[in-house]
Amino acid sequence: MSRVVINNISWNRPDGSNLFHNITFACNNEKSGLTGNNGTGKSVLAQIIVNKILPSEGKVFTDGSVAYFPQNLSIHNGKSLTSVFNITDKYAALKKITAGNGSNEDFILMENDWDLEQRLLSAMQQTGIEYLEPEREFSTLSGGEQVRCVLSAMLITGPDFIILDEPTNHLDHKMREFIYTFVNTCKAGLLVISHDRELLRLMDRIIEITPSQAKIYGGNFDLYMEQRAVEIQAIENEVQAADNLLVKRIKEKEASLLRQATRTKATGNYYKDGGIPKGALNQLIGRGEKTLSRVKGLHEKRVTDSEKELQEAKAKLPVERRMKIDFINNSAPDGKVIISCTDVNYSHDGKTMLWKENLNFLLRGNERIHLCGINGSGKSTLLRLITEQLRPAVGNLKVGVSSIGILDQEVSLLNSRISIFDNMMHYSKGLIPEHELRIRLARFLFFKDDVYKKAGILSGGERMRAAMACLFAANNNPELILLDEPTNNLDLVSIEQLTLMLNEYAGALLVVSHDKDFIRDIAPDRELTLTRKS
Repeated sequence: MSRVVINNISWNRPDGSNLFHNITFACNNEKSGLTGNNGTGKSVLAQIIVNKILPSEGKVFTDGSVAYFPQNLSIHNGKSLTSVFNITDKYAALKKITAGNGSNEDFILMENDWDLEQRLLSAMQQTGIEYLEPEREFSTLSGGEQVRCVLSAMLITGPDFIILDEPTNHLDHKMREFIYTFVNTCKAGLLVISHDRELLRLMDRIIEITPSQAKIYGGNFDLYMEQRAVEIQAIENEVQAADNLLVKRIKEKEASLLRQATRTKATGNYYKDGGIPKGALNQLIGRGEKTLSRVKGLHEKRVTDSEKELQEAKAKLPVERRMKIDFINNSAPDGKVIISCTDVNYSHDGKTMLWKENLNFLLRGNERIHLCGINGSGKSTLLRLITEQLRPAVGNLKVGVSSIGILDQEVSLLNSRISIFDNMMHYSKGLIPEHELRIRLARFLFFKDDVYKKAGILSGGERMRAAMACLFAANNNPELILLDEPTNNLDLVSIEQLTLMLNEYAGALLVVSHDKDFIRDIAPDRELTLTRKS
């Protein structure tokens, strides 16, 4: 039985600042989903577990072998498949031995591992790539084949525990289904880092990490969300109660001080009219003022205590402040043609057409279209044709609006070398004053000095928020928004924020996404499926 124990793990960035501190949890043979906001260090924690990164403090204990599926598969570019499988020397030795050319060194190298070829074939069959030559270069494979190859590499070793870091990122529906099946049938213990809600529904429990703790929720993603909603509601009730108490104590303070001041004044007037000596009168008034000061101090302490209690209650709330976006509701008339595509096709080499059939479609008014197709079917190519980055080989493509917003998976509209604020200045074209730009950035949760962060150092969620801020910097309502896998690399909170924004937006949408939950939540009117010419 596999077991991984993370005991009081902390990790500091190169500048000495803390990424997370005293993270503790244990995994056995169950399926655990690891989630948390972008930037909380999920991938760093995974690499600490497999000894690719050393912790600043704490220890990791493992019982059994651990395999790791990295988020970035390009680390294998330039390698042969046997190198990815970590069997290059043994495989070459086995080939020489079976060909009758083996040396003593080859027999020593094999270490009686004579079922290597059988295990290799079995692993490749399990992932559906048995047709690939083991000597093939990794970068020549398709995205789906690369994923299957790395999974095969893990299966060859027969690990007791597997860590998968965002395994469904950039994958089409078919490959996502393959990952879901792999996870469902896996006998090893699993720790899955993901914001794919469908994948997280396959988990036995969810581990949510923050910079200061790991919190475990029994059950899959849906149960996690239910439990979390109950917790958040309880905290919000606590915040409301603390706020009510603060208001009550402020009113009590004001009323009490008013009564005491009135009493002191009335006492002074009474004895003044009664002919009491001036010295005695001043003493009476002085005692009254002291009483007023004492009462004021007592009430101020109660108000200060209530303010502290309110801040402590608010601090328990997750940092999930919804973005505030003021849209101008100038949606296009229902019949207005936004995109007209007639007999369009494209050729990368000037000879072979990309799509099996020429494309014909209209997008009218404020329609929402989900652009579907497997990886390589030309979805991103169509978006580049619409934005005139490419030209059709045949056919006619017309766009009936001038105001188009584009959010692609690389968030390429941001200039990574300059700050968020400077990006906003660029897209506002100098038409919006500085104080208004800061107000708009605050609506997208960028406050104070945050606006001066370089775009290149932002997390995935921050980049998407900054891009949306820039998108609406010059025009509060683009008539058409093009979305190319916008939820890739976003945490669950950022996906929710993006969804809220799009559901407030009244214009036309053309959306590329393999995230079923995201597509369901933004409710497209219809689908357009692309099929590549075989």
